[in-house]
Amino acid sequence: MGTFDFLRKENKSSYYEDAEKLIKTASTIALITKTSFTKKFPQLDDATNIKDWELYFTIVAAYCAVMAVKKDVPIKFQDKIYEIVWNQLDSFHKMAQFAYRDLVNFIETDLSSQSNTVTDLSSGALHIQNLAGIWLIWNITDKQPISNENIIANSLSSIIFLEFLKYWKN
Repeated sequence: MGTFDFLRKENKSSYYEDAEKLIKTASTIALITKTSFTKKFPQLDDATNIKDWELYFTIVAAYCAVMAVKKDVPIKFQDKIYEIVWNQLDSFHKMAQFAYRDLVNFIETDLSSQSNTVTDLSSGALHIQNLAGIWLIWNITDKQPISNENIIANSLSSIIFLEFLKYWKN
């Protein structure tokens, strides 16, 4: 059980209902974590796009949960879940689908440049997690993270991945 499980119903009624709640759950967790992270890392308060924390955090969470669909959800439900999440992103923020595609492109570009291509979470979760955190901080600060910001990126992505890699599990 994750730290933020209280935000989800105890008894899952369906994968589709969980898909409908994914973006709202991620958004809520984003708002909760923003306060603690800006207190712990005050340099984030001055970040160019700190106002978009909720957007970028939610995108990383959605990406993580969508990647977990392949592993945790029966195949007959997967296409509909993808469709629901995509529509929820569109309803959440006018830039959410663009940001999601940007994150996917960022990760896939890095992975395709690696000699050992990572194709799914089980074979490269930590690398994908780190890339997602870097993308998040890069977008919030509007610059490539430097060493101390990589610590923030890794901390954030660890929280997100811990919570959302198991989103579809009972």
